[in-house]
Amino acid sequence: RRNLPNSYRRNDGRIELGYEIFERTEISAGYEREQIDRSWTEADEVTEDQFRVGLHSRPIEMLDLRIDGTWSDRDGGDYFYNAPLAWGFSPEHVAEVDLETDFENNPLLRKNNFADRERIGVDARLGVVPHESVSLGAQLGWANDDFQNSQLGLQSRSSLAWGFDASWTPVGGGARVLRHP
Repeated sequence: RRNLPNSYRRNDGRIELGYEIFERTEISAGYEREQIDRSWTEADEVTEDQFRVGLHSRPIEMLDLRIDGTWSDRDGGDYFYNAPLAWGFSPEHVAEVDLETDFENNPLLRKNNFADRERIGVDARLGVVPHESVSLGAQLGWANDDFQNSQLGLQSRSSLAWGFDASWTPVGGGARVLRHP
């Protein structure tokens, strides 16, 4: 078995535009592209394009609200499922391997991070600062993934994520400044 020097090159680009529709309320739109070129793996190139729209508002000073919608499309490129076998072992060994019987998993299963995927998602965040030393927050997110070109394995997935946070920061009273004469 040969251990091959896996490596990758990642290129990212993003643009986002915002417009204040009225005081303390902004709409935004953005586009992001990520391209990862890999060596010695099942996929040489994986690209993802993502489009975002959002609304951010602070109707009163102590309240912050943000809602974002996203759509993304990931292209896993050409998938060479037996790359680790073909490149990690001698040609003589590879010739003796029976792909039908010598693997626990079906070789046509695609690794998730190389799979073509279309995602639609919505995220909402609410922040409240009732006092200068206290902040409270709540988040809710939903996403639906469609692995449209996967022959086997995961075909689609929906997820719901939520969370709450609270923080307290002591203000004043505790710090003293020492002065030298």
